[in-house]
Amino acid sequence: MFSPHSSLRKSFWVKRIFPLFFVVCLVMGSALFSSCDWNGGDSGGGSLTGTWNSGSDGYEITNTTLKYIGVAGYSFTSNIREIIEFDRTSGVIIVQYITHPTAYSPPGNFQGVYYKDLTASSVKLGSAYDVANPGTPVEATSLPLAREKFKQENIALYGGELTAATPQTRQ
Repeated sequence: MFSPHSSLRKSFWVKRIFPLFFVVCLVMGSALFSSCDWNGGDSGGGSLTGTWNSGSDGYEITNTTLKYIGVAGYSFTSNIREIIEFDRTSGVIIVQYITHPTAYSPPGNFQGVYYKDLTASSVKLGSAYDVANPGTPVEATSLPLAREKFKQENIALYGGELTAATPQTRQ
């Protein structure tokens, strides 16, 4: 009636095979869930990296640098120091100049580049400027000051052109 081997088989399955099976299932499940799009598909947003062009100016954005190619004297190259998202399709890229614009002497090394209406193929981009006095430079002298100056609450002061900006298209 009693088989001496049945308890050994059960012990082998419970102690050796079941934990291994559980670990494999856990790893596979984690991989599947981590690749899910929790935002419900293409509900806006996209990647800022790439080359963007509006016909009159453009931006080249990598994971670490931002280059503005525009009107003579206003072009610049910079390191991206921080990207602050306001929502899935808008925010500000805080950059530190590598090469300054030559048309004026910026009062600091940090600039904000606002973005809005980001999709996979287009975005509105604009360097921060003083809306009340467009000829006044708005750079900041440090990263903490740039964070404070170019925050979402100040977009009406420094990013007003985004409402009427020509969208940049991905090249």
